[in-house]
Amino acid sequence: MTEPDVHRRPPPAAPARPRPRWGCGDIAYGILLAYAVSFVFLIALALAGIPEGSLAYTVFGALSVWIGLGGWALFCSWVKGLGRLELDFGWAFRWFDVFVGLGLALTMLLAGFGLAVAQQLIGVEEVGNAQFLENQQASGPGWTYLGLTLMVAIGAPIVEELFFRGLAFAALARRFGPGIAVAGSSLIFGSLHLQPGPLVPVLFLVTNLIMVGLVLGLSRWYFKRTGPAVFAHVFFNLTAALAILAGATG
Repeated sequence: MTEPDVHRRPPPAAPARPRPRWGCGDIAYGILLAYAVSFVFLIALALAGIPEGSLAYTVFGALSVWIGLGGWALFCSWVKGLGRLELDFGWAFRWFDVFVGLGLALTMLLAGFGLAVAQQLIGVEEVGNAQFLENQQASGPGWTYLGLTLMVAIGAPIVEELFFRGLAFAALARRFGPGIAVAGSSLIFGSLHLQPGPLVPVLFLVTNLIMVGLVLGLSRWYFKRTGPAVFAHVFFNLTAALAILAGATG
């Protein structure tokens, strides 16, 4: 007689990973939360007598958006998802992502330069979304400009990539596929940068940011993680901040 072949039996199958409960609706919830928190902050700033355009107004305005977008993305992963940003939203990094991000940033800057040339050729004035940096550079002490530069170059890329190329991309990809995820997350990213001003110049600004979103979204799809997009966003925003400083001191 032979012993029962228990050692050759396959191990029991691992329990199936639970399906995350976040989805496309959470994109809207995060945006609405950002607007709601911003409204509360602005009311508090107005009651405190803090003028629009001041340093405190700018800082708290940015923080309110970060709380809404970044906070909701974290909530979706920790409460409605798998509990790990890497598993839910591809929030992962490799050592070479910094170099990939630098190349992506150069691509975005070249695309933006081409759009700016076309804009000048047809006689459309140029507008930007970093007026607060220009104002601070012109009238504030140097340490405040440095602080705002760190917010723009580090804080904004982390929060925006976590939401747009993290939650938004993952939700759209799971529901509609990667093509819609790249296009949809880019359109949402660009549209949320709408600002008051002349219609045509603002549309050029939004178009530029949609192109930026497309490059970042394609990176998220190709590399299956957010690391390269985060570094690309850092380099892109840092270049804009340094360009304002160079223009003022040149």
